Amino acid sequence: MASKSVLVTGSTAGIGKATARAFLREGAKGFVNGRSTVPEKSETVEATVKELSQEGEIVGIVADVGTAAGTEKIYEEIISARRLGVNGSLRHVTAQTGIINRQTV
Repeated sequence: MASKSVLVTGSTAGIGKATARAFLREGAKGFVNGRSTVPEKSETVEATVKELSQEGEIVGIVADVGTAAGTEKIYEEIISARRLGVNGSLRHVTAQTGIINRQTV
């Protein structure tokens, strides 16, 4: 995985964060994603980047993968991530995003 680029969606907590950490430990350059920007929550993208940056090179992308605008933003961020040296390429994508619909039927 050395120097390969990987995107892990839903990576601010749980399995997504553990997956991103595992890729980084194997030498991958990572993109982590989440939609949470609430400062009171520890599961923000910024907090995840700060924590996982000790494991390797990482970029955080705040976007909702459940929307067209969100997926477009992720695409744009990866293309512009020249600082990781990935030149806009992506070798692996791991989708760990979960959606909960809490409605009474």
